[in-house]
Amino acid sequence: MSQRDGLVLFPTDNKVYVINPAIRDILVLPHGQRDVLLTTYNEHQTIGFGLDPRTRRYKVARFFYRAVDVLKQSYSIGMEVLTICGDDNDASWRETLEDPLYPIYEFDAPAYFKGSLFWRIGCYIVKQSAKGLLRFHLEDETFSLIPQPASALDGEFQIMERVSSFAVMWKAEM
Repeated sequence: MSQRDGLVLFPTDNKVYVINPAIRDILVLPHGQRDVLLTTYNEHQTIGFGLDPRTRRYKVARFFYRAVDVLKQSYSIGMEVLTICGDDNDASWRETLEDPLYPIYEFDAPAYFKGSLFWRIGCYIVKQSAKGLLRFHLEDETFSLIPQPASALDGEFQIMERVSSFAVMWKAEM
């Protein structure tokens, strides 16, 4: 569950709701791509939302697995987006032009900051080499990697710690 500006995103195992408690309104989002992991390994949709700074409209982004082969440690992943317009003209999911760079932890809700969603990179099913955050830009619907900082960098000691859905960086000069 996530919230932005008084709106609440509430995903279940098979539906996604956007709730506006102030006016007692509930929007039921249409079904998206079928996530092969959704029924096999978890009952949790990997989803987030935030405000696109260019259009000033809310976008819901949903990460999904097209295929997973645990024995070969391979996967095919995607992201789909739905724009909440206030009318029903664009009330359908569309896949992003590029796939996410890395899989993300399925149980973590993303953090939203200045027009982007940030997910922790990783997967419980397949081994992953990259560590850090996957950034999804809501404006142009592209991905970028924010690598995890090294433990020692230019005479400074840094450590990242996960607290709830936030990443906290501790930094001390040495």
